[in-house]
Amino acid sequence: MVHTCMLETLWQKRCKQRVKTKTAEGERRKSRVSSGAAYEQWCQLKEQKQLQSDAMVALFVLDSNFLPG
Repeated sequence: MVHTCMLETLWQKRCKQRVKTKTAEGERRKSRVSSGAAYEQWCQLKEQKQLQSDAMVALFVLDSNFLPG
């Protein structure tokens, strides 16, 4: 038999974890960028330039098109 105080503690832990998860998901959403119709081009560029991550593609695009240099 599980004691009432143990159930309350388990419930509190689960609630805290849910809050952490929702917070983390919210932070991820803030940093996402929708590529929309450009997704296919994005993937082609990633493959063509042999870039390992989407972050590397983003840096490549910024460096080659927008920043003076």
